[in-house]
Amino acid sequence: MPDSTTQIDPSKRRLRLWIFYPLALGLIVASAVVAVRDTDFSPLSRADPATVALLLGLVIVNALITAVLFWSVTIPFAHDDQPVRFADMTALVFAGTLLNYLPLRPGLIGRAAYLKHRHNIGYRHTTIALILVIIGSVLVYAVVGGATLITDPAHTPWWIGIALVFFIASGLARPWLAKWGHRESLGLNPRVLARWSGLAGLAPLTAWLIVRWTDLLTTAARLFIAFNLVGHPIGIPEAIVLASAGMFITLVGPMPNGIGLREWLYGLIAASGLFTGDVEGALQLALAAGLIDRAAEVLIILPSGVISLAYLKKRTPGPPPHDSTESML
Repeated sequence: MPDSTTQIDPSKRRLRLWIFYPLALGLIVASAVVAVRDTDFSPLSRADPATVALLLGLVIVNALITAVLFWSVTIPFAHDDQPVRFADMTALVFAGTLLNYLPLRPGLIGRAAYLKHRHNIGYRHTTIALILVIIGSVLVYAVVGGATLITDPAHTPWWIGIALVFFIASGLARPWLAKWGHRESLGLNPRVLARWSGLAGLAPLTAWLIVRWTDLLTTAARLFIAFNLVGHPIGIPEAIVLASAGMFITLVGPMPNGIGLREWLYGLIAASGLFTGDVEGALQLALAAGLIDRAAEVLIILPSGVISLAYLKKRTPGPPPHDSTESML
């Protein structure tokens, strides 16, 4: 039974989330007003259909990569007789992303409830998996984005950040795994833990970081295309810095799916003059590119999320069991 003194009052948490939601909607509306006012969208009307299709396809790639990331950190907590299928995790990502456009982040809660009901993975274990994803992701965003920002792409490969991520993460993660990984209280699957122990554990750790790095590059490619669609191309390093900032605020920010906040962050970074000395119109162009990227995301997530919800409902007949000994963190 979790210590009630360490838990946040659910009513206060819900109130805080309800306050953030109208703020998020206000930010997205404001970004649209500012972008439409001073941005020439004529290049968008002349866009190559293949380019638009590629942008939509990259949204799907991002979702599939996210499924791989969450699936990999959930496997150690799964039972051998109730394995988590990749198809289920993919559906959870699509459905969760759709639901997280609603107040109170129901997608996050729904994923935990599904894993508890269908695979008997405790809420505490789901929370641990989420924390691992957040820590690993923030590390990738900070190191890769920072390395890209401070290095000269003409002389230093912009992808050098992944090497820094690997060395930093392996140095931090291996002692932690050695100290905490074998604790029975964590509930790790012994078979999986044995495979990840020692030097062999570097393989899945490295693979996970590379997959998250690929996810970051995919988002950067989306922004690269979006800026081209508004007639203001940017370079790959600039796209990586924007993607790092946007993915970070989406992951840990107060707004569901980073609504509004992500677009304004793009605009403020562009307007700061980090990329070019010509700041005139940079804010509006970045807001417009962010809105195009958001529109592509919604166009994919809306139908795929609905289909995924139907799939998950069919996979979970009957109401979930009530467990009075465990509560959602």
